[in-house]
Amino acid sequence: MYTPSLPQEILIRIFSFACTDTGTTGYSLSLVSKAFYHALRRTGVDLQSASVCGVTQMLKFAAMLERRKALREPRHVKNLYISDRELPKQSSSRSRGGGDFEICKTALEHSFSFLVFILNSISTSHLQRLTIDFEVVEALPSLVPILLPALEELTVSGPIDSSSFRNSHRAPSLKRLHIASHDSLPTDFWSAISYVSPNIVDLRISSIGREDTHFLHSLKQLKPYRHSAGDWSPLDQEFEPPRGTPKSLEQVIIGFAPCYRCSARGSSVRWYRSVDAQLRAISREVGLHPRTGKSRVITLDAPLLDMDYQKTGVDTDRRRWLWNQWSDGLNGKKHFWDDQ
Repeated sequence: MYTPSLPQEILIRIFSFACTDTGTTGYSLSLVSKAFYHALRRTGVDLQSASVCGVTQMLKFAAMLERRKALREPRHVKNLYISDRELPKQSSSRSRGGGDFEICKTALEHSFSFLVFILNSISTSHLQRLTIDFEVVEALPSLVPILLPALEELTVSGPIDSSSFRNSHRAPSLKRLHIASHDSLPTDFWSAISYVSPNIVDLRISSIGREDTHFLHSLKQLKPYRHSAGDWSPLDQEFEPPRGTPKSLEQVIIGFAPCYRCSARGSSVRWYRSVDAQLRAISREVGLHPRTGKSRVITLDAPLLDMDYQKTGVDTDRRRWLWNQWSDGLNGKKHFWDDQ
């Protein structure tokens, strides 16, 4: 195929449909010919999606962005998955008397700074889907690290607490927020959500535990709004969320942290079953959303694990699941927002 004879508009259109994975296709196409290479670099369509796992990859990705920035080449990343994990596995195979481990440990402590640098290096007006999977020593400094005006979907997993919300930037275009794991939720959770994502539509929290008493109690305020004191039709009901929640909110999905069962009557299992029954009662009372036809409150089953299943196994399973969900969403495949 004689590529220079192809109109650039058609060539770029083809590339934009082809380069929807984590960057492998874009890299392979850039090796085909100089024409392909320059077309991809000039338009940036080879960098629509990126998966960056581990501090080593974060540093390499940041260096690549800096080179493109120096050459004034587009950095239009639309989908980004970024995690501080995989580094211990990489360092263990080439450790020399502990030196490399110390370097990795030091780099890991600054991983959030690398994340902020990367986000500032790409075009924030193009980033639409972002997954942050971090396990930093202290609390995650911010839920939304910088101003991301085009961000529509955000998944965050890590040591989130009230300061993560308090120090967060606003995300005016954010429609879907998934808190995959957290340490604690703010007592004024709904006001915090309203500040961070004033136009949120779908909210999912996948790690509810006993420490989230305030949040669980606030869910009891969920109820259908009735236009009059008389008879009313389910089609006329509107979602009335707790005070301070954005009126745009249509659905809340609740998932539980794993329960470790030493017996069927273990306290952890009893607590889960009690809360689960209450939430399902709330879901039935609130009913379906008239536009989507989906339940406004969805409760997911808690993973019931044996005591010998270590926490590291849970973290590994969650990390793999998050990456798979992010990857499936690149090509419009069914993912966790569609499995209800």
